[in-house]
Amino acid sequence: MTNQNQERQLAPEKLAALLQLQRRARDLSECPALEFLLVNESQRLVSYRQAALWFKNSGVKSHSGLVEPDKNSPYIQYLSKVFRAFSTLDTDAPFHRLSIALLSEWGLKPDPEWFAAQTVALPLRAAGRSIIGWVLLTRDEYWGDTELGILSEWVSSWSASYQLAYAHSQTSVKKQILALGESSWTRWRLFRWLSVVSIVALLFVPVRLTVLATAEVVPLNPQVIRAPMDGVVADIFVQPNEEITADARLYSLDKRELESQVKIASRELDSLNVEFRQVSQQVLTDPRLRPRIRLLEGQIAEKQAEIAYIDELLNRTDINSPTSGIVLLDDPSEWLGRPVQTGEKIMVVAQPGQVEIEAWLSPTDLIELQPENEVTLFLNSQPLNPVPGKLRYLGHEALPRNEGTLAYRIRASITDTTLVRLGAQGTLKIAGDQVSVAYWVLRRPLAALRSWVGF
Repeated sequence: MTNQNQERQLAPEKLAALLQLQRRARDLSECPALEFLLVNESQRLVSYRQAALWFKNSGVKSHSGLVEPDKNSPYIQYLSKVFRAFSTLDTDAPFHRLSIALLSEWGLKPDPEWFAAQTVALPLRAAGRSIIGWVLLTRDEYWGDTELGILSEWVSSWSASYQLAYAHSQTSVKKQILALGESSWTRWRLFRWLSVVSIVALLFVPVRLTVLATAEVVPLNPQVIRAPMDGVVADIFVQPNEEITADARLYSLDKRELESQVKIASRELDSLNVEFRQVSQQVLTDPRLRPRIRLLEGQIAEKQAEIAYIDELLNRTDINSPTSGIVLLDDPSEWLGRPVQTGEKIMVVAQPGQVEIEAWLSPTDLIELQPENEVTLFLNSQPLNPVPGKLRYLGHEALPRNEGTLAYRIRASITDTTLVRLGAQGTLKIAGDQVSVAYWVLRRPLAALRSWVGF
């Protein structure tokens, strides 16, 4: 009853927001603006974690929080499969609740990071009531009936506004074509040859093919400090960005378990020594105990080797820096008490002034690149001061990134390292070979056409 009362109290505010959104939708005449309005501004009506807009003829068109969805990303491809599976739903219903069980029946079990617990899909209808697309919203809270009713009304009015804007855009193109046809033939006759010659000549003008990639200034040939063995970090003796000398103490691992093992092994060794002395005296009167002496000698040697090995591990619990430099480390307090495995990265010791550029290039932007190609870094903090450099390395294989996409790793040297600081981020402009303007203009459309056609 409390949730129903709250919905009734919020209804006037939601209706006012609905009227404002409907007025904005009627005022907008461009389809991209309407798409942005639906997936982002609907937050004024209902709260949701993410929203996606899909059309039958163009796929995933818009997504909340994104300027343009990357159709090559695994998440957008998964959304396309979900939308295509909506053909099995009741087309007359104003909305559909999608459960994890239903998606699993379709063979589309979602990743928890992609879908929240509560998901609803609303159809977009044309004038003839046929479905032209869907809008999907997901969140963790349950969808109330009042929210879904207001949302259905909003989606319905938005569909009408979108169809008018789409028809207007098509009409504008037709009017431009008709206006061109009605222009003076004499005027066109005077300039047509000059225009054709100019365009053809422009298509063969050589230009430098360039691509952009996200970049960061990273250490050059850093000394990576890793865990020498399994254990628990007991103490960190340095601070982030601290300048240290060679053999400086960096961190230590917990020694208590190893020390207890040494004590236990030492006591066992003492017991074996005592038993060995007793048997050595008894063998004088009983020769049958000689095999027992050889067995005890082997056990004593084994315990001595075990103690020596543990002592060696104890010596390795204190880690010193192999070189001088600057410590690159996260918050030291987060490492205290954390278990680590052999070879796990703890920190990095970098040399001052020895930095380079690390960038990640999207597979769609990959062009023919050679070492020593010119690159230019535009820092986010200093966009008006470009930093020149040279391409040093391009990865041969696309690697997965944290955001779920693939990218090629790029390393580039910096001509003047005094212009940048370690950790600075920006955009890297990479220069390729010289190509004609025609290739420069048509490279992306041809690649998209080829992926769409399939050859």
